[in-house]
Amino acid sequence: MAPRASRRVGLEISNSAVRIADISFSGGRPKLVNLGQVRLGPRAVVDGAIVDVPAVTGAILRCIQEGDFSAKEVHLGIAGLRAITRELDMPHVPDNELDAAVRLQALDVIPFPVEKTLMSARPLEDMTAPDGTAMRRILLAAAHRDLVDPLLEAVTAAGLTPVSIDLTSTAMIRSLYDPASSQGGPEAIVAIGAGLTTVVVHE
Repeated sequence: MAPRASRRVGLEISNSAVRIADISFSGGRPKLVNLGQVRLGPRAVVDGAIVDVPAVTGAILRCIQEGDFSAKEVHLGIAGLRAITRELDMPHVPDNELDAAVRLQALDVIPFPVEKTLMSARPLEDMTAPDGTAMRRILLAAAHRDLVDPLLEAVTAAGLTPVSIDLTSTAMIRSLYDPASSQGGPEAIVAIGAGLTTVVVHE
């Protein structure tokens, strides 16, 4: 496994603002090095989807300049009505066949057209069904292209290079979950935004 980068820059575009965070991973716990925020005008972003790409690009450029950010590679977060995660139980398939197998079952779990959907699947655990069939539990992340494509357009127009795109819900779990304080069982994390509230329940 490649060593984790000592610094990462994350960019999030919500209904109300563009935010950029510079995080250091050296010396143990992640540390916030720099944070920038620029407010967006009304209806530039609606329900997490970018409507006015030039306005968002301009806000990103302002945020970079005012926050004195120098990094060009960014990790992106997305949230909205057309970005979802689902768990699937399916017959065991090798890792190299996972995405193709999940796409065949996606019609049953994704509420928007598969041909307009970006998907990523990761195995959570291997199990055995009562009849002895080898099974896999899969975590599926899916987002409509209308949510992702304008985001990439705005970010690249601002001179940045997207390294990854993650659903805000899973990013929230990784950043806020503390195993040391966990009482066991499911936990809910709620992020209340200006126009979009994200609720994620994990175990």
